[in-house]
Amino acid sequence: MRDESLNPDSLLFVRKQLETQDVQGLSPSLYGPGDHDLRSANIALLLPLFHEARAKDSKTFLIKAFLPWVSLQRSIQVHRDRILDEFVRSRDFEVASREELVHLVNIYRSLVADLLDPYLTLVVASFRFVEGSFVGIEDANFGQDERNKAEYLESRIKKIDPEGRLLGGYEPIVRNAVSHAGSHGVSYEPDGVLFRSIKRGRSPKVAAVKWSRDTLLTRITQLYECVLSIDAAVNVFGVDCGEFFLEEDVKSQLIQLAFTSDQRSELRTRSEEMVERVRNDKTITPERRLNLLSEILFYNYAQRQMRVLGIRATTAKRILLVEIPDRQEDLSNDTILVDAVMDCCRYTILANAVFGTSFDEYATAAVLESGRNRLTVILPGTLLKDYGEEKAGLLDLLHKAEVRVDGGKVAVGVDFERVEQFERESLGRSFPRRSRPPGQ
Repeated sequence: MRDESLNPDSLLFVRKQLETQDVQGLSPSLYGPGDHDLRSANIALLLPLFHEARAKDSKTFLIKAFLPWVSLQRSIQVHRDRILDEFVRSRDFEVASREELVHLVNIYRSLVADLLDPYLTLVVASFRFVEGSFVGIEDANFGQDERNKAEYLESRIKKIDPEGRLLGGYEPIVRNAVSHAGSHGVSYEPDGVLFRSIKRGRSPKVAAVKWSRDTLLTRITQLYECVLSIDAAVNVFGVDCGEFFLEEDVKSQLIQLAFTSDQRSELRTRSEEMVERVRNDKTITPERRLNLLSEILFYNYAQRQMRVLGIRATTAKRILLVEIPDRQEDLSNDTILVDAVMDCCRYTILANAVFGTSFDEYATAAVLESGRNRLTVILPGTLLKDYGEEKAGLLDLLHKAEVRVDGGKVAVGVDFERVEQFERESLGRSFPRRSRPPGQ
C-alpha cells in the first residue's frame, strides 16, 4: 500500500495537478525501496525550503543554486552506483560476522565521504538563500567542511523538525573515527563496533561511541534515506516548477547544467529539423530562403535580448554578416576588446546554428551610427559547427577569430596552457575545447 503523503499531487506548490507521465516519472524516487515514513518527513522539510528560496528570487535561485547543484549531483553518480553495489554485496557476508561489520562500516564511510557532503550542499544553499547569505554554489559546497555543514543544518532543521530526522543517521564521532581509523579509530567487538574520535596531541583526547550491528544498519539506512529524500524532493520541485525553467536565461542554464551531452545532442537535432526543412526546400527561391532563415535568426536574437540591426549575405564569397549596434567602448583596452569579440562570437554562433553550411564564413560587425564598421569578427563555419556539437569552446572561437578594429587587423590569441593550468586549479566547470598538438 502506497503512502499517500508521498502522492506527487499532494506535494505540489505551483501546479494544481500533474499529468500521468509526470506522476509515472516521479514515482520511482518517491516510492522506491527505503523508509517511506522517513522519506515523507524529510520531503515535508525540504520542499517548503526549496520553494521559500525560489520565492525570494526565482531566476537567481534556479541559475545560481539549484541547477549548478543538479550538475554536481550528476557528477557524483559514479560514487552512488558504487555504493549501491556495496549494498548488494552485503548479502555475501554472514550476519553479525566481523567481515559483515567491516563491510557495513565501509559503506557508512563511503556514504559520509562521497555522497552526504555534496548532497547537503543544496540544503545549505537553500537555507542561505532564504537568510540572504548565499554567495554561490561553490561557497555552499566548499565554504564549510561536512561536519560544519551538518552542525549548520541541525541548528536550522530542529526549528522545523525537532527530531532532526533528515540528519538522523549522521554521528560526527563515528564520521571522524571511520575517516581516521588508524590503530584505534574503529574496533570490532563481539557485540558491535566501538568508534573513537581522537584529537591528536601529547595528551590525545578521545570521544567514543559504540554501536550494535542493528544500530549501525539503522544509521546507514537513515543516512542513505537522506540522499534518497533529497533526490525525490529535487525531482518533485523540478516538475512542479516547470514554468520557471522556460524563461530564456533559466532554460539555457537548464540545458547546459542539467542535461547530459547526449540529451543536448538530441535537443539540437530536434531544433534543427525546422531550419533543415527551410534550407533544403527546393520549391522556394534563394531570396525567399534567406528571408525565412533570417526571420528565424531574428526571433532567436530577440528571445535572448540580443540587439541586432540587420543581416547581409554575400553569396559570391559565401559569407553572412550580422550587424549589431556598437557599444562605444574603449577597444584599446585589452579586456574590453576581448569581451566585445566574445560578444560578437555569440552572434555568429546563433547565425551558424540557423544557416548551417549555407555559408563558409560568419561575421559580426559592430556598427557606428554613421554606418561605419568599428569592430568586425569573422569565423569559419566549420569551427562554429564544432562549437555547436560541443567539440570546441568559446576560447577556440576567440583564438581563431579574424578581428578588425576600424578596418585594421588585431591579433587576439589564447594561451591554452595557462587556461588548462587554471582549470586544473579551479573548482568551476571545464568547457569543451578542440584538441591540439602539444605546444600549440
